[in-house]
Amino acid sequence: MRTSLLIVSTNLALPWLAPEVRGVVGKCSRAAIITNGEPRRPTAGGDARLASEALRRAGLGEVDLVDLLADQPLRLAAYDCLCLAGGNPFHLLHCLRSSGADDAIDEMVAAGRPVIAAGVASCILGRTIAHLRELGLCVPAMGCRDMVALGLLPFSVVPSANRWRSCRREFSATLKNLEARYGPILTLDDDEALRAGPGLGIIRRMKRSSGLHHAG
Repeated sequence: MRTSLLIVSTNLALPWLAPEVRGVVGKCSRAAIITNGEPRRPTAGGDARLASEALRRAGLGEVDLVDLLADQPLRLAAYDCLCLAGGNPFHLLHCLRSSGADDAIDEMVAAGRPVIAAGVASCILGRTIAHLRELGLCVPAMGCRDMVALGLLPFSVVPSANRWRSCRREFSATLKNLEARYGPILTLDDDEALRAGPGLGIIRRMKRSSGLHHAG
């Protein structure tokens, strides 16, 4: 992998995530936060605002909110860090595909620029988001028909898995069935952050533990 990735189930501004955010952004100075996961307020959503605060605390001097329906995706080339923040993953993926921003993200990754995804947007970096609908995520598809995600990670992602476990007795059995259909799935609890990058492999860090737990 040529770049660093960070995915979290929660919003990015929680204090325990600060070292992870700093570790990923490194010496970056300009970040773009793609806000189209929140279709009703793509320029002022809560997840985007919290992500902006976290990135500024990590030392980035310029953090812009980017609405792909209003801005040219080529504009992303001007940034050295990218963040996808929360909201509706189906609408977000549809906007990435229809605007051509998915190609721009591929170019950023190839150039070694870090990518962060927070909340349910973390699914976008995996292989597919089709499994979310079958899990019971009740948000509108917003025109998204192609559920193939960006594929920056070699598995699909279930964020906030602890919440699914608490409300669905059959969660483990459902997960096995989904893996049989869609391939490997990584479950990510709200107290976990996953980092991937050059020389790191894939690691999972627990909020309440000082150790690193390697994920397969």
